[in-house]
Amino acid sequence: MSKSKSKTKSLPRGIFKNPSNSGLRYGVQFFRNGKRHRVLVSDSVAEAVRIRKDIKAAARVEKLGMPLGNDQFVDGAAVEPTMDRISFDEYADRFLSRYEESPPKTYAKYGSVIGVFKLFLQAKKKPDVMLHQISVALINDFIAWRTKTPLSRTQSFRRSKAAKSKKPEAKTIKGDLIILRTLFNAACKEGYLDKAPTAGANWPKVREKVQPRLSPEELIRFFKECDEEWFPIFYTLAVTGLRSDAVCKLQVGDLDLEKRTILQYEKDLGGKRTWAPKGNVQEIPVADSLLTVLKKVAGGKAKSALVFPRPNGNSTRKTDDIRRKFMQITSKIGRPEVTRVHSLRKLFSRILLDEGVDISRVSELLGHSDLKTTMVYTAAIPKELSQAVSVFNDVLGDAIPESFRKDKAESSD
Repeated sequence: MSKSKSKTKSLPRGIFKNPSNSGLRYGVQFFRNGKRHRVLVSDSVAEAVRIRKDIKAAARVEKLGMPLGNDQFVDGAAVEPTMDRISFDEYADRFLSRYEESPPKTYAKYGSVIGVFKLFLQAKKKPDVMLHQISVALINDFIAWRTKTPLSRTQSFRRSKAAKSKKPEAKTIKGDLIILRTLFNAACKEGYLDKAPTAGANWPKVREKVQPRLSPEELIRFFKECDEEWFPIFYTLAVTGLRSDAVCKLQVGDLDLEKRTILQYEKDLGGKRTWAPKGNVQEIPVADSLLTVLKKVAGGKAKSALVFPRPNGNSTRKTDDIRRKFMQITSKIGRPEVTRVHSLRKLFSRILLDEGVDISRVSELLGHSDLKTTMVYTAAIPKELSQAVSVFNDVLGDAIPESFRKDKAESSD
């Protein structure tokens, strides 16, 4: 090997070294809107590589104060993008970057819908359309184009032309519009738009299907088919209205058995991953019947331990595992059409309403109301809420197996 080769060290792709002796040593090269950009960012190669990855999602660009959109300057200083300066492509990348730490399915779903809309803009020969130029008429054109175009979301996100897909149903198009509406509403809040163009569009009419669910009597039969591993999981879902992902990540420290509450909050899953409950952060009151179950399941465990881990004791259950077991048991009791674990949450609200609980209280228990986050940490659970969940003592209290009814003190005697 020659001396020149042994001394020469190639830089990672997209990284270049500052040819002058002044300023930062390393820069990044990237392309936006068909234009090449070269920006000095750091004295460290590793940091430059990280920044280039962030720039790809457009998040780091804003933090560094680097020019966006059309790279316009006033007296040599970068101008923050404004309503008439930022393109849809530019803003969509920035919007999508906010979901990078979300669950992979969420990020993929948002990315694929944005990808669909970008393909539509290409088909309309408007790939560089400015954000403020997207009108209600253009959204209606998108709806018409989407109705006729057999393009799957996955295909659009991965830019793959191999997959063949059917023309989308109205429900799929409506789902696309909901995500686009979220994007445009965010742009309105940031001052890039006055009004979301999706607001006046002709949304496709969707016939809402009534999702089948169990009756309270069928739910008791369902519980009788559960073994000791699965009963406390499904009983918790049915008596709290929690979503299955929240139950999977429930830790012993989230339970206040003296106060009889379950606390929901954002959790650090390690690395850059986090989990946050959907809806409002809240304290959820626990019915007496569920308290008995939780005492047995969580008793003696460390606060950081999972309440419902996998059988090996140290790994988080997957929501797919819960759904598979749910479907097995509903089939066993003769209701195979009930396939969604989320139906337990709906049944939770139905039971409360049927028992005469005020709908505003039910909404509060489900996390649908606009409660202040600080209330979780400072305010006690209102008596009305604790009384509201007490109806489950009568409605589903008989479903608890004898093994869960015994207190530790009794079992030790």
